[in-house]
Amino acid sequence: MCEQKILELAPGHSLPLKAEDLGKENIARNSLNSLKAQMEEVMTENRSLRGSIGGQVLDKLRKEKAALEESLRGEILINEEQRNYIEILREALELKNPKRQNPDNFVSMAMMKRELERKEMEQQKNEEDISEMEGLITYLKRETEEQKVQLESLRCENEKLIKENEELVKEIQEISQKVFC
Repeated sequence: MCEQKILELAPGHSLPLKAEDLGKENIARNSLNSLKAQMEEVMTENRSLRGSIGGQVLDKLRKEKAALEESLRGEILINEEQRNYIEILREALELKNPKRQNPDNFVSMAMMKRELERKEMEQQKNEEDISEMEGLITYLKRETEEQKVQLESLRCENEKLIKENEELVKEIQEISQKVFC
């Protein structure tokens, strides 16, 4: 049984055991140390992945959200300016003074009316754009929440793997103690 266990732990070890093998550096011990080093590397990589993947996703989503919010603010400012301009044009059109009007005033009023209609169309388009961007922001918020849920799931899975890894380390240590004792 001992020889079978030795072959499991160190497949390249020669059998039967000789007295000179006992004085040499133990292959099983080297294998155990190698396994420990590999497990430490895996645990270090798991820890670094846990922090970097979630951080990158959240940073990307935050940047997209900030850019959309800034764009929306700009659209809102333009919309307000156009509303004010339309109101001024309306007031100008409502001022009717037939005694002072000349043909140039009629042309000016017609041009103002066309400009007013153009601005109203622009305002409507801007309002549609704002509504579209608000929908996109809502969508991105939902996506962010879904990413958070996925990240939490990955974190839980990672913790489970770490626990399994720790259990394997304990088993290896127990086996090595049995073999070397």
